[in-house]
Amino acid sequence: MSAPWEINARSGWLRMPIRELSLHRDLLFRLVRKDFLASYQQTILGPVWIFLQPLLVTLTYIAVFKSILGVSTDSSPSPLFYLLGIICWNYFSDSILNISFTYTSYASIFNKVYFSRIIVPCSYLLANFARFGIQFLLFLLLFTGFLIMDRRIHPNLFLLWIPLCLVLLSGLSLGTGLIFASLTAKYRDIQNLLSFLLRILMFVSPVIYPLSIVPDRFKSLFLLNPLTILIEITRYGFLGSGDHSLISLGYCSILTLLILVSGILLFNRRDGIVMDVI
Repeated sequence: MSAPWEINARSGWLRMPIRELSLHRDLLFRLVRKDFLASYQQTILGPVWIFLQPLLVTLTYIAVFKSILGVSTDSSPSPLFYLLGIICWNYFSDSILNISFTYTSYASIFNKVYFSRIIVPCSYLLANFARFGIQFLLFLLLFTGFLIMDRRIHPNLFLLWIPLCLVLLSGLSLGTGLIFASLTAKYRDIQNLLSFLLRILMFVSPVIYPLSIVPDRFKSLFLLNPLTILIEITRYGFLGSGDHSLISLGYCSILTLLILVSGILLFNRRDGIVMDVI
């Protein structure tokens, strides 16, 4: 008599998800489509919100921070300065928040059927990247208009570094989100802490102000934040103003890799036991 079969998840610290993502890519793309469309179902304006939300926030920042408070934008056109920071920040923060809810949002499904759990956070990341891509096209249209009419912007060869910045931003979002997903599966109040930390992080990242206005004695602390480097280099490539140290970019690359690997390993480790506590 043959031994009974047992289907279980292969868990361990060193299991990387690349092969699993490839094998289950159909499921991945279905989840991406679901996550993307679910955000705009039963809404009056539907997908228009993809464009409207960053535009409204940009106009608010221009009115409050530029017109009333007089915050510098490094001589760059305010709409371009704020819009680029907003869409980068939204992609980062939305991805982390969505990924952190991986186990709580899919608990009923995870309890019934096994599939590679890493697919869910990756689907959140790709859905948010699709939204980011559409908003980035809006920025490019606005950028082209200003490039024709306004001589204050000076695009340069640092545009070639922007794809790397987007890869690092994605890796940073995924790694951080996986760490919090592993923690919030057991400790639900960490989700409240995460929302609070993201609010604080936005104000210590150059989303609504340039790094140049930060006093010199604090700049080294701000540069420890990888978001500072990624946003500043992206702005410099398009607008010609901002910090553009390649040494800082190298530091950001190493830190992002460490966070991403740590997130994947912790997520793998928790995968085998997390369903007992959610």
